[in-house]
Amino acid sequence: MALFLPGGFVQNIRAIHGRDGEAWLSELPRLIREYADRWSLGVDAAFPNLSYNYVAPATRVDGTPCVLKIGMPTDMERRTEAEALRIYDGRGICRLLEADLDQAVALIERLLPGTSLASTWTPEDDDHATAVTAEVMQSLWRPAEGSLPTLERWTRSLRECRQGPLPPPMVDRGQRLLRELLDSAGNPVLLHGDLHHDNILRADRAPYLAIDPKGILGDRGFEVGAMVHNPDPHRLTRPLLHRRIDQLAEALGMDREVVRSWGYVHCVLAAVWTVEDAGDGATGWEPVVACAEMLG
Repeated sequence: MALFLPGGFVQNIRAIHGRDGEAWLSELPRLIREYADRWSLGVDAAFPNLSYNYVAPATRVDGTPCVLKIGMPTDMERRTEAEALRIYDGRGICRLLEADLDQAVALIERLLPGTSLASTWTPEDDDHATAVTAEVMQSLWRPAEGSLPTLERWTRSLRECRQGPLPPPMVDRGQRLLRELLDSAGNPVLLHGDLHHDNILRADRAPYLAIDPKGILGDRGFEVGAMVHNPDPHRLTRPLLHRRIDQLAEALGMDREVVRSWGYVHCVLAAVWTVEDAGDGATGWEPVVACAEMLG
């Protein structure tokens, strides 16, 4: 089958996985055919904004809309995503329908109409998006279970960061705050791990549901981090960020300084991940660094 893959997606796979990534890309058409046959699917063209996984809308033979997601077999995030979805069982999030963890292939409920918070967000309507996000967060948190990665493991990149192109004072402060937050963390819960505007969609069985969980066990406060610097860090301002922090703290029953500190840590962590993926010559981390500076 002819398979169109966005250039950015192909570049990401090659840059991160090298020859293994090239081999996997060449195998994608066969994998799509194999799982379409196995799970009786009609598979449409992939979504246009692919990043690190092949993701395409599909339809089961009985008419059920779903999503086919295929990752690199060595990508442990596909395993943790499937485990988290199994535990959630559709509560606050899309359902896992089928999975082949050895091949990092999953069939997931497709949320309809599927409009993301990011696609309708404006700075003027930020309070609404923040309220929705806080509600979805609370619907997802539940006592920790399973063999999912801990927050300590998830944040290792920041703890071990040697700064590279990032501002040294910012990295130092992020590392210090992370140590303090981990030392004072409450009982761990199951976290989505990457809950932001792009990962919250309108749905027909609930006003909004989440997609794409990382599946992490840790302190509730970490969950606010990804939301703080999204969906468009270029359009965020200091007053907006501080109002967002206040709103999240009140809605979630958390101390404002804890929310602000986790937001700062996640901004730094996002910058570290950007450099980790692309090397010291990486760009694209500047907007989240600016958000960290606005959080103070």
